[in-house]
Formats: sequence, structure tokens, C-alpha cells
Amino acid sequence: DASPGSNGLWSGWFRRTTPLMLDSAEMGTLVLGRTNGWLRESITGLFQNVFLTVPGFTAWSPVTLALTNCRVRLPDAFQLHVGSDVLLTTNSGLLIFSNADFTCGGDMVVRGGELVLGTPTQVVCGGNMTLQQGGRLYVISLPTNGGTMHGSLVTISNDLSISGASWIFPYSQPSNGGSVLFTMSNLLVETNSGFNADTLGFGWRRNGGGDGAGPGRGFYHPSRGSGAGYGGQGGWSYWGGWNVSGGVTYASASVPLMPGSSGGMVDSGRPGACGGGLIWLDVASNATIRGRITANGGQSGYNAGAGSGGAVFLLCDSIAGTTNGLLAAEGGAGVNIGDGGGAGGGGRIAVSVGMSRADRDDLVAGSPLVRLVTYTNHSPAPLRLSVSTNAHGANYSGQDWRGPQVGTFAFQTTRRILTVNGDPGPYGLPAPDGYGPTPDYADDVEITNTVVSPADETYGQRRACIGWSLADLAGSPITNDVNTQAVFTLTTNIVLTWHWTNEYRLVLTNSSGGTVNSETNGWYTNGVTVEAVATQADGYVFFQWTGDVPSG
Repeated sequence: DASPGSNGLWSGWFRRTTPLMLDSAEMGTLVLGRTNGWLRESITGLFQNVFLTVPGFTAWSPVTLALTNCRVRLPDAFQLHVGSDVLLTTNSGLLIFSNADFTCGGDMVVRGGELVLGTPTQVVCGGNMTLQQGGRLYVISLPTNGGTMHGSLVTISNDLSISGASWIFPYSQPSNGGSVLFTMSNLLVETNSGFNADTLGFGWRRNGGGDGAGPGRGFYHPSRGSGAGYGGQGGWSYWGGWNVSGGVTYASASVPLMPGSSGGMVDSGRPGACGGGLIWLDVASNATIRGRITANGGQSGYNAGAGSGGAVFLLCDSIAGTTNGLLAAEGGAGVNIGDGGGAGGGGRIAVSVGMSRADRDDLVAGSPLVRLVTYTNHSPAPLRLSVSTNAHGANYSGQDWRGPQVGTFAFQTTRRILTVNGDPGPYGLPAPDGYGPTPDYADDVEITNTVVSPADETYGQRRACIGWSLADLAGSPITNDVNTQAVFTLTTNIVLTWHWTNEYRLVLTNSSGGTVNSETNGWYTNGVTVEAVATQADGYVFFQWTGDVPSG
């Protein structure tokens, strides 16, 4: 029983290539002569941190499988085919490495346990996959062979649900860039849970030159390595002067199918930080994101270059979420502010919404999509998207062009988009589609959009709608009207703009000794002339008026 070490995925500046439960020391081996007596569908407390070897035991097809308080690594290239449900509970772990197959005909539940799949050829869940109560799933990709865009495939027939501080860690192959593709019907990511591919992209080079790995690799310098690039260029390094340039940008902004690159090395074998991984999710129906999906680059150490942000590539029919939801592919920070290694450039995020299966396949294959439209704000899902940089390291003040650059992010669709704007601002509450783009329409759909006017009354001011106008995405006018309901047919991507004016409330009052023409009280737009008349009573003389007008 050689319990695993506890250092985490990094030791100094090195990224580990094995998950937490295998970090540092690996499991000891247990060799058994046969499976009789212990091989059963429900195993409780039998193995603790054991690398199990049984001669001739290379495959198993139980009806169900449940592990409780049991951690076991099966032989490499093992074929595990469970006919129905799989359950891993707290303090349980199942590990299979080296071109293994793992299929489950029913539901797969990781409830506080850990499932580690190293370079699997296939992972299939025939029902729902649920991670809860701190469950962990690690999938370490095979290299891509050029025939497929992904290195490993995880297929979930129904829904994937991640909640209760549970996480999925998709590892890209650190020298080839092969990554894991997840397919499912629906996706639910709850708060404090999600996908974490931070530093799980292109890794540091064990042998060869001192540059990093990946197309946007940072470059070697004896004293200060440069940062890696991806969606944005990596930062230059500085030591007594500018040393080497940062890594370049690469891959497609709309189809980011590569992980982030690693930073440049310095002398003494100190490698640059790893790039962020690739989180590739193909969701047939709806994706709901209240948690985190991150593929951030690593911070450099000992003056080496930082890793670039990785990529998040999400395809779904519809997307929902909250402001707690985060998609991030941020560049890693450099160290030693002023004189230091280069920081990493931002990565790439692309969220494809409402595309048919044929359009998705063409998009991934690089075939042109005439109706593909990109936009930056998806109003039904107020998520946070970040491809920023963390520009510590070299001082880029006045030298912005040498510094790390932000990455790219966009929503995209081939459906018709209705974008609702407000002029001079987003006043009132348009319904049923609010302000922003709504990419949820087929051709020739009749649209009705309405506002209530007046709106936004506060402190004697309000907004009144004076009409609407339609234009195409190029700004060419289509039609307009002066009422508060717009009805039209969506034959192309259209921008509906509601036009507003401001109104001010006039209130005339008087003290004793006279009257005013209070019938003029009401709301008036700016620039309108209103006559206020004061009539003195017998025995009184008009003195002055006061208020939110010049006194006189």
C-alpha cells in the first residue's frame, strides 16, 4: 500500500502529468492469482490505493458496479463494460490507463469519488452522468492521429450534471495537443463546480531546445523566457533590455480546437509554464452554466515564460446561465515585475448556439458557413467570458505592442438574429425579446416586440418612446414607425431600435395671495416652451418665483 503523494499538479514550476491521487508516489501493486472470491459488482473497503494485477484478467462485464471506500487501479488497457449503472462514492476511486475502454450502459454517478481515465480510446455512458458531493473525473487524452480532431472521446447518451464542488479535468496531450471531446444531450454546471483545464494544455519540453511547446510557444533565453501566445500574442521577456519576442497567435477564433502553448525556458533547466487546455463540449440541446469552465495558462516561475490561455469550444442548441457562470481562457502571469519572463497571451472562447448537426459538422471540418454570424453578448445567458492577460513579469509600460495581448471570444450562430437596441440608451423593457441579440429564430418568423411608454420614471424625469426602426446588420434601413409595438417578418438578421426621448415633470404651486395656471402641470419633453402665469389676489403684489428654474 504505497499511498499517493499530496503535492498537487505542480511541483515548483513543473506541471504533473498525473491526477492528484497519483501525484508523486504511485500506488503499490497487488498481484492475485485469480478473481474468485473477491470479484463482485459491489465492492466495499476491499482495496485501498492498490494497482491490481491478475494474470489473464484484462476485461470484465458486470451488470452493475459500485465502489465504496475502495481505491483501485485496474491493469493497463483494461476493457471494462458495465451493463447498467456505475456508482463511485466518497473515498472511492477507479483508475484505468493506457488505451482503455470504459462503457456503462446505464447511469454513471461519481458521488464524492474519483474516476481517472488515462488515454482512453473510448468512454461511453448510456444514461446520465452525474458528479456530485465533490466528485472528480480526470480524462487524459491520447494524441490526435490526424484522422480525428480529438484525441479521446467521452460520449454521454443523456445528460451531464456537475454540482456540489465537483469537477471534470480534461488533460490535453502535452506535446501533440490531442484533447478530449465530450458529447451529451444536456449540460448542467452548478455553482462552485465545472470543468477545469487550467495548465492542462501543451506542456514543458523534457528534452530538446529551450523553447516551449505548441504553435504559440514562448522562446528560450538564458535569463528570461518569453510568454506563449494563442488568441493573443505572448509577452516579450526583459533583462537589461528586451530579450526575445512572445509566442504568436494560431488556430481559428470560431473553431479553437487546440490547447494553449507553454512559455519559453531559461537556463538551469527551468521550463516555462504550461498552457491552458482545451474544453470541447458538444451539447445536443441546452447548456446551463452557473459554475466555471476554465482553461487558463500557468504562471511562470524562476523567470521563465508564462503559458497562454487555452480554449473553450462549446456547441449547443440553446444556452442559459447566470452572472456566476464563467468561461475563461486567461493568459498566465509572468514573475518579477520589471525584469522578468514574459506573460502569456489570452486564449480563445467560441460558443456556437442554435446550429444544426450538419452546420456543426461543417464548422468543425472547416467548411464555409455562409450564414455564420458572430456576436459578443448573448442576452438569455448573462455569463462572464474572460480571455484577459495577467501582465506581470516584464514592465510593458509604453511598450504595449511587446506585451501579452488579450485573446478572442464570441458567440456564433447560423440562425436568424434579432438584436434589440435602444437610442439614446436601453430604456424601458422590450418584450418578449429584451435588449441584446437573440439568435433563436428560423427564417420568415413573424416577430412582435413591445415596449411600455413612458418608462424609467425617477425624480421628476422619465423616458417616452417616440417610435422604432429596423435595419440590417450593415445598418441599411428597412422600415420604421411611431408606435410602441413593432411587428415584422424576420427574413434576414435584423436590428430593432427603440427610440426614446426624455420628459420632465412640471408642477406649479403658489403661496397665499394669488393663483397660478396649474392646468399646465404635466410632463414635457426638453425644448418645449411652457407659459407659467401668476395672478395676484386683491391686496397682494406679485413678488417672485422659485424652484428648478432661474429665480426671477
